[in-house]
Amino acid sequence: IWKKKCFHLVRKDFSTTDISYLASITNISPKANVKRACRFAEMPRIKAFIKTIVFPYTYTFNGKETTIHNRSEMDIDHYDVDFDSLINNWVNKNGGFAKLAKKINNVEDMSYETKFTDESLTESFANYAKANSKLRVLSKWDNRSTRKKHKE
Repeated sequence: IWKKKCFHLVRKDFSTTDISYLASITNISPKANVKRACRFAEMPRIKAFIKTIVFPYTYTFNGKETTIHNRSEMDIDHYDVDFDSLINNWVNKNGGFAKLAKKINNVEDMSYETKFTDESLTESFANYAKANSKLRVLSKWDNRSTRKKHKE
């Protein structure tokens, strides 16, 4: 697909599969895989939150009012505890990255989801994230240009 970082392979029997070029040539670290599994665990809450957004959506961030007109202009941001800190705190309470990396799935054909093989870990992270962070809508610019998250 144009402008995507994946390729579609057509086999001799004409069945197809997609592959990530970058994943094929790089060694993804155990830490990165655990972070991906945590993001997967958090997706149901994020998707439910997105469904509550009504456009146009106006918010104030760092003293500036911004209006977002559609989903393509927005990001969902974790605050009170940013997402990286949330992951690091949960991982430290659950044995560390090396231990948790052993409980990550092997990505199968036609699948791109990195997740925990133990559903209780997925549930544990989802519950931890819900209890320790809030979600908010920010423009892509506000979310990606601001490394230090601020409480509003």
